[in-house]
Amino acid sequence: MYAPSDDTFLLADCIRQYNGRWALEIGVGSGLLLDILQKNFTYVAGSDIDLRALQHCKQKKASSANLLLVCCDAASAFGIGKFDLIISNPPYLPNEEENNTVDPTVHGGPTGIEATVHFINSALPLLAENGKLLIVISSFANSSALDKVVLENNMHKKVVKEKRLFYETLSIVELSP
Repeated sequence: MYAPSDDTFLLADCIRQYNGRWALEIGVGSGLLLDILQKNFTYVAGSDIDLRALQHCKQKKASSANLLLVCCDAASAFGIGKFDLIISNPPYLPNEEENNTVDPTVHGGPTGIEATVHFINSALPLLAENGKLLIVISSFANSSALDKVVLENNMHKKVVKEKRLFYETLSIVELSP
């Protein structure tokens, strides 16, 4: 399970300004962002490939009638539905090839963007006509693949917020139809 850090708190600051009927978080981790979504949306769904993360969230929110938690890869279990907001803090760091260390909670593939592109492609069919997709991107990731997905899907991309750390810059990117 991914413990909240600078990236989670940056995304939390951004999602407070969004509201609507349906929201989805891909990769719920600790559930911190679900709490914010539940305050601003009528119905909230969350997915994670890690069953322990979902169990943690379920225990934390035992009486939440407006929350659906699903164990799946990205948004693969959601065949129908149109979400006003879809958010994700995907694993975004490039894999560390020199010592062959891969942590699935932080490493997003050889260039760091592969998991992000997978999450976006999984989420796009579920996005409402005027929906928004918020995703965390690191300056360490090769974002040209993201730009390609945006272009291929005729999406609009804007950076909503950035945070410069001494070792990288984190960005919250909003994608919309």
